[in-house]
Amino acid sequence: MNMASDYDSGLLLPTESDEAPALPLSIREEPEPPRRHRPRWPSFQSMPGWLLTYGPWVIGIVGGAALILAVLTALPSWGTIATRVGITLLVAGLCAGLLIWLFYRMRQQWTRRRWFIIAASLLVLGALGTALAPVLHVMQGQQLEKQGNYQRAIDEYALSGEHSPSGQDIGRSYLEWGQIDLLQQDYAMAVQHLEAAAETYSATTAAQKARAPLGLALYSWGQQLVEEQRYGEAIQQFAHLRTRYADTQAAQEAQLSQDEPAAYYSWGQQLQANQQFQDALTQYQALDRLFSDSTYATLAYNAAAGDLYAWGQALVKQAQYTQAIAAYQQAIKQYANAPAAKQAQQALDAPQAVKGRLIFASGPADAKVIIRLSSSWSTSANGYVQGGYVYETRTDANGNFTFPSVALGRYLVDWQQGSAFTTLLHQGTNNPVYIADVEPLRATNIGDIQVEQD
Repeated sequence: MNMASDYDSGLLLPTESDEAPALPLSIREEPEPPRRHRPRWPSFQSMPGWLLTYGPWVIGIVGGAALILAVLTALPSWGTIATRVGITLLVAGLCAGLLIWLFYRMRQQWTRRRWFIIAASLLVLGALGTALAPVLHVMQGQQLEKQGNYQRAIDEYALSGEHSPSGQDIGRSYLEWGQIDLLQQDYAMAVQHLEAAAETYSATTAAQKARAPLGLALYSWGQQLVEEQRYGEAIQQFAHLRTRYADTQAAQEAQLSQDEPAAYYSWGQQLQANQQFQDALTQYQALDRLFSDSTYATLAYNAAAGDLYAWGQALVKQAQYTQAIAAYQQAIKQYANAPAAKQAQQALDAPQAVKGRLIFASGPADAKVIIRLSSSWSTSANGYVQGGYVYETRTDANGNFTFPSVALGRYLVDWQQGSAFTTLLHQGTNNPVYIADVEPLRATNIGDIQVEQD
């Protein structure tokens, strides 16, 4: 009955005697793999403390180094020092302000008041330094100007913001500098500095004041260059004075003393002496063109003709006869009234020597064979007839002959053969075989005349 009752309940419940003995539980732990060590950077949560710990040191060290570098590289300009220090302090102040803002964003609270004071002080001092820089440049420029250190003074004024053409301080400095150069007779530098005042800074009060001393500097420099025989450079200064500063007293004095045309004439003489004939002619022609009323114009007229004549002579020595004839003809055409033009005409018209050699087929010609040059002739199938002006000479023992002075022109050449004179004619045309063309400035060489003997 007990078994039926248990069955009907539908549950099989173990009895105490049926339960197995309980076993103890154990947990087995496996070893963890080794972890890689990574550098610990400040986390976002720890960033505010890190910033306050190291940020000010970074700003202080870097800013201090930047200040020292800015001062050392800016010496000895006060304004430049102020500018660079001001910019450095502005950057440091901005960095400090950024540090404060980051701290607030991370902690949601403001840092101590002293950080605000430091950042504000840096910004104010930086702005003040940059703002005062132009004033310091001007102050130092004025001090340097009083000391006569004009180049550094001009640099300081330029750094203060002055520029051409209205930089009053720079224009005044150039004027004073140029006047001192003029007193010291350093005319080249005086011209450079005074012209900067007069031209580059033309809108200043110094520009008009610089014109008179600039004219004097140009005139004096030109005279100095003439004494040194640097005529080309002297002419540049005189021309600059004449064209740009004609209203100055120095320009009027230069015109009365005729220094510029005198420089042209002397330069032409120097070039001609060095056989630079074309350059010399250019100077003479420029003198005549620019200063036709000058007393040097007549000298230049005759000198130009002389230059062309000397040029022609040099070309004759080089056997450049065509160019020599052109030089003589230019002298005659352009300077007909000059003495050298007449010499050139005489040189072109001068008689020239004619030479050659007579050779007979049987051997050398006999000595003292008569050779003739005839200025006119006629030919036919039956022979020739010579006439006009006739030159005669005789051969030497070797058949050589020379006519020492023959007028320019074309001549028939014939010679004595037996008791008569003869020449050779081309078959068909009957033109003479041997012709002497006597040209200007050079001797004529007929060459060998070969004769068949009967």
